Formats: sequence, C-alpha cells, structure tokens
Amino acid sequence: MLIPIVIAGLVIEVICIRIASLGDIMQHIPRFSLMYSAAFVAYLFAVFLVSKNAALSGKGSNISKNIIWIILVFSLVFRLTLLPATPSNDIFRYLWEGKIQLHGINPYSQPPASLNLEHLRDNFFSGISHKHLTTIYPPLTLMVFAIADFISHSFVSIKSAFLLFDILSILVLIKYLKVMRKEPAHVLIYAWSPLVLISFAARGHCDSLQIFFVVLALYFYSIRKNAKSVVSISLAMMSKFVSIIIVPFLIPREKPRYLAILFLVMILLYLPYCRAVKGLFSTLFQFGTQYRYNDSIHFLIFYVSLGSPFISKIITSSIFG
Repeated sequence: MLIPIVIAGLVIEVICIRIASLGDIMQHIPRFSLMYSAAFVAYLFAVFLVSKNAALSGKGSNISKNIIWIILVFSLVFRLTLLPATPSNDIFRYLWEGKIQLHGINPYSQPPASLNLEHLRDNFFSGISHKHLTTIYPPLTLMVFAIADFISHSFVSIKSAFLLFDILSILVLIKYLKVMRKEPAHVLIYAWSPLVLISFAARGHCDSLQIFFVVLALYFYSIRKNAKSVVSISLAMMSKFVSIIIVPFLIPREKPRYLAILFLVMILLYLPYCRAVKGLFSTLFQFGTQYRYNDSIHFLIFYVSLGSPFISKIITSSIFG
C-alpha cells in the first residue's frame, strides 16, 4: 500500500516541477490543462488508496501512521516546488496594500491610482488590477499583507505567508479527523489536491488564511470549545467575508454572548482602519453589484433583467439561494 502511494506522490511531484517551470500558466493554458489533468488522475488514485487502506486496516496502525508521514512529506515538497511559480495578478495588489500600510496609508481610503501615492509606485505597480478601486479585502488579510511586506517586498514573501496557513490547515485537519474518529490519512484529500496546490503554492491566493480559520473553528467546535470556535470563525470572516455562511451553524443560539464575541473581534480588527468610514465597504459593494465572473444561468438572468447586475443577482439568489 505504501509503494503505490509513494509512486502517486512522485508523479504529482514531477508534474509540479513542470508546472513551476512553465512561467505564467495563463499564457500556456493547453499545456497547463494537460498537466493539471494528469496530476488530478494521480491524486484520485492516491485518494482511492488511502480510502482502501482505511477500510482494510485499523485506525492508528503502523501502516496508517507511515501513510500520514508520507502524505505530510510530499505535501511539503509539492508546495516548496511550486513556490517559485509565477503568481496570479492578485499578488500585485497584495504587495501594494502591504507596502502602503507600512507607510501609514489606509488601503480603504486611497486607491492605487491616487496621485497622492505616486511616490510609492514601484515595478509591481503596473500589474495591479482595478487601480481606481480601494481595497476589497477584510482587515485580517490586510494585516497579513503588511506583515509579509515588512519581511520582504517580494513575491516569495507574500506567497510564503499564505502558504504557511495552508500548511497549518493540514495539521489542524489531522487533529479534526482524529476527534471526529475518521482516518487521519484522509487529510490527503486536501493536502494533495491539485486545486489547492495551484491556488496557494503556485498562484499565491490569500484564501488559505480563511480556510485555516474555518478548519480551526470546526476543530474547536468539535471539542466543545465554543468561545475559541467563535473567535476563529470571526477571524475567518475578517479574512474573507464568505465565511459568514457557516456562522449560524457554529454559534449556540441559546447563548447570545457568543454573538457578542463575534462582533467584538470584528470591531477590534476594523478599528485600525475605521477612519476610512464609507471606504470600508465601498469596493465590496461595487464588486457585488457591478461585476460578474464565470456566470452561467446568471448570464441569462442578467439580460432578462435589462442588464442590471444588482437586480440580476437578487433574482439569482432568490432562485438558487
């Protein structure tokens, strides 16, 4: 059982090496798609092997422990291999917003295009998208931008920061699986996922911060540490607002003090940026009402609603939830 999993890991690693050497994957979509598909086949094979082992051997057996170590070692190797890969365009915004915070500028107050910030422009500035808009990111994510930029104003620094949270998610997932009496080796489903590897290690997206705090919240909830769970989900929301959808499932309704903790954490994190007032949510509202990406049925509803993004999104939400 160990040898086939190692072989699957080696196949994924070879593909990671090739992807890292591609340059910008957006310029090599056909080749990247082929490599990604091959990695996904190897990944599914590894998932099958882990599931089969869980069914055949007892949890905590020596084989299972060895498999977990193999999973962890390969997980780290995959990520380090992809770290030098060309990141997504989003990272230029991360670098900018980290830099201006270190110069005492509130990212909610002034957009990159502001003439007041012209003296801060560098070689990364041209890569920023939507320069006319202030930041859309919640405060905890902005704080990580600033910390990473303090260490080094570079791709590697900002990618490493979010890669750290990706790795921490793996470790917390193992603890969570044990608490839930599931086979810990199932962490491979996340740890070896090509989607996860490309999104965080290769492209450098910041969603790993949110994922870490969501997993941490679930872990604390599973061991009945409700206060810590609420703090964790608050931090997840302050990383990406979409985490709000799981709040009702993690806050005990009969104890309103937990709701108070939720809002207290949010308020504390927003305090350093509160002078922006209207700017705190202006870009979020603009993206939510005026921009569309990768839509399907919503594309038809958009035109039926006379081209109004706001109305079409209300209709889509009403139909599909």
